[in-house]
Amino acid sequence: MNITDKNIEEALQRTLARTSAPEGFADRVLARIGDPQSQPQRSWLSASALRRIAAAILFTAALGGLTAHQIAEHRRAEGELARREVMTALHIASAKMRVAQRAVARD
Repeated sequence: MNITDKNIEEALQRTLARTSAPEGFADRVLARIGDPQSQPQRSWLSASALRRIAAAILFTAALGGLTAHQIAEHRRAEGELARREVMTALHIASAKMRVAQRAVARD
């Protein structure tokens, strides 16, 4: 153990040593407990305010869920439309290809 470690240990022991409370401390604590001014004030969150907040949160969540569902449904419908358009384009291309093959086969 070097000198600095010993000094730190002694300082810690002095700092953490048990000491008595100051004179009149218990009386001041008891007086403050009995004083209505020192009591914590009732929070603005009453039961009705909490219910209103909970209702607003539920309403927001329901509205968000409905919106998400509508967005997903819209995307699905757009995907279906795109699929039908691609299938129509493939049928048209296939028909044109058959016409071209017949023309090449005749020549």
